[in-house]
Amino acid sequence: MLKLFIGLLLLVNLGLYGYSAGYLGTGSIEGREPARAAGQLNADRIRRIEPSAPPATPAASVASATSATSATSATSATSTTSTTSTTSATSAALVVPALPAAGVATENALPAALTPTPLASVAAVSAQTASCTEVGNFDAAEARRFEARLAPLGLGNRLGRRNVQESERHMVYIAPLPDKESADRKAAELRRLGVDDFYVIQDNSDLRWGISLGMFKTANAAYTHLANLGLKGVRSARVAARPGAGSKTAFQMRGLDAAGQATLAQIRLGFARQDARACPPA
Repeated sequence: MLKLFIGLLLLVNLGLYGYSAGYLGTGSIEGREPARAAGQLNADRIRRIEPSAPPATPAASVASATSATSATSATSATSTTSTTSTTSATSAALVVPALPAAGVATENALPAALTPTPLASVAAVSAQTASCTEVGNFDAAEARRFEARLAPLGLGNRLGRRNVQESERHMVYIAPLPDKESADRKAAELRRLGVDDFYVIQDNSDLRWGISLGMFKTANAAYTHLANLGLKGVRSARVAARPGAGSKTAFQMRGLDAAGQATLAQIRLGFARQDARACPPA
């Protein structure tokens, strides 16, 4: 039964195809090209339209106006001199105006704020605002030693001094050892632990042959330094409050160039406890 149904379906499809293609003689020809051509209305009135010319550009308009003006000038020249003069003036009106001469102010000129600043002016301002570096709070002995190290810089009147009154300080230190040999052995041990910023106290004080590991303005800073030393393996250090040493000396150096700053940095390596800062306002 299924085969019969499929066979009938194929026969119906073949019949429809033959009918639509015209093989049976009864198909419609209205949809094919000869029928469409025969069914056109007023075919003889169809005309091809050329594309319109593109709009004239401003340059072409100026050229056309110039040509027309030239033709008018040539025609007027044969008639009267006054007409020629009028036409020439019209032609001159089409000429592009010349750029203003150098130095003449115009509406499009750059504002004064945007004009480049001469290098000489910049250098002058830099010289007037030269930096000032202040180093230390030195006691008398250290101040003499530091000043002697500054001699190669040849600062002259660019070197100043300022008295600084010290308040209570907080000292990180190792308690006094029996003698110089013991202090030197402890110093060597500190260097092996990677600690270099210290000095052996040799004056005739209650801390003679002790080792100073830093002096700080606040207790928090002192205990922070003590904790950092502990991380390196220093176990015998402690913190103690020390009274201010009275008046100290700070050195002020003005107008140091790059080479001078580099030399100062090398000098300060021998005075590790002394900090550098900008000079305070006068």
